[in-house]
Amino acid sequence: MTVNIGTIALFRGGKMQDAPKALARERADPCEVILRASVDLGLGRPTLRSSGVSNAVWNHWFLAYLNPIMAEYTYNVVQNETPEFSYRQQVSDGMMAVVIIGKRRWPVKVRERYSSGFTLEVPRKLAKKIQEETPIDMLFDGRRMKVMPESLSRGEKKERLLGISTLEEYPEKEKISFGLWPFNRRTVMAASHSDSGLIFFGGSILFVFCVLAMPGVGDALGTSQRIEETLHYLGRLAVDVAYTARS
Repeated sequence: MTVNIGTIALFRGGKMQDAPKALARERADPCEVILRASVDLGLGRPTLRSSGVSNAVWNHWFLAYLNPIMAEYTYNVVQNETPEFSYRQQVSDGMMAVVIIGKRRWPVKVRERYSSGFTLEVPRKLAKKIQEETPIDMLFDGRRMKVMPESLSRGEKKERLLGISTLEEYPEKEKISFGLWPFNRRTVMAASHSDSGLIFFGGSILFVFCVLAMPGVGDALGTSQRIEETLHYLGRLAVDVAYTARS
């Protein structure tokens, strides 16, 4: 929405009392029209004063008409930006983290913690493997995060200090709990993005099933006959399904 020539002519011609009628004819948000007019005319700038309108007339019209309208639509034009706070602090001795490179995990000491990252004390072998601008994973305080190496320096005791910035934090893994019969203990596993949890669970069930089907163990526990009957039932069921699918 832009202010038309007629509205600007009313402003420059000194007919300030007729401006609300011009705004009504626009059939638009009054705040939008007024703000665009203020940008084009430059409120209180030489552009407005050179039009022949005295400051007294302009101030009177502004206080009478523009001020109430702009106060009503203040929330449309004011942007509230949340300030960002940064901090840097020393951590207590003994606070450790784990840096993951490939399949190997390196324990490191956390020296400093600040708003966007950490300062780590790393061993010499790890310092040789770390490359700048190559993201790595780190475990700290029960969380897993992706970090970016930024600087590698030496401290007062010639220790190697690695400055890293945090890129993202991985979501917490969902925990799946299940019980394996005939054991009464509950096994808790962390479900990761891979299928390792399902493979372990399926392998455990298959192992228990094979143990119970063995002649010596099965006869002693009385499970061999039940397992045999179950296998026969599943075999007949598979044959029936295959026959039904063909027909």
